[in-house]
Amino acid sequence: MKVVASFAPFAALDRYCQQHCRIYRSLNPARPIPSSYESSIKMLYRKNPVSLAFNEALATSFLALIEATLEHFPENIFWDFDGIFAALYMTKNLEKLENLSTTLTELFAGYGANSVVRFAYTHDFIFGFDWARWVAKAPEERRNIGPFDPAFLAYLEQRMGELKSLIAGNDAKYGSLANGKIRNPYGFNRSPPEEAALLEKLAREKGIPVAAWELFPRISWQKDYEKKREAAYRALKSLLPS
Repeated sequence: MKVVASFAPFAALDRYCQQHCRIYRSLNPARPIPSSYESSIKMLYRKNPVSLAFNEALATSFLALIEATLEHFPENIFWDFDGIFAALYMTKNLEKLENLSTTLTELFAGYGANSVVRFAYTHDFIFGFDWARWVAKAPEERRNIGPFDPAFLAYLEQRMGELKSLIAGNDAKYGSLANGKIRNPYGFNRSPPEEAALLEKLAREKGIPVAAWELFPRISWQKDYEKKREAAYRALKSLLPS
């Protein structure tokens, strides 16, 4: 008798996010809230069926990632984790799933508000700003490495160690912070209202490197996304009364 995967845990994931995420928005121009994980798992399973054990492990691992986001990025605004969800699913192997999900939760803990690094959002990671900058530095070597591939995640782990060393040495750009203060090494304000307005403007103008609201995201590293983001911020500021 054929065993059919249960989708109920993913409907429970949807309810959990809606109940526990203080802000739960999407950058998808077609809808204001993130995709349903129940719908996503059905689409993935239809084309690439997996075992019941894998299905259950995926739900458990993804809940742990959501909980890590809530703990370490409590101010997170946009929850377009579709690309990450598909990357975990497409491992189709329990050991690889565990390794990837563990790496992601450890990265969130290491970069988040409870670490010495103390970034406010997952946005630079999930929308690919970090990845596009990394690929552009060595495109011949890195152009075929995706934003959620192990090779890029290994770089993020390495970079986390470098940042912690800089902070320990009270670096001019990455120095120690007072308790409760969030780190912003950029030359523009990243308060929640300005962060949301900026990313929404960039999404409308195709200024996002990774369309993370898609299960298999369109990705691009060829543009200078940092300059586009800075220019978009200046354009937004020019519209505000002085």
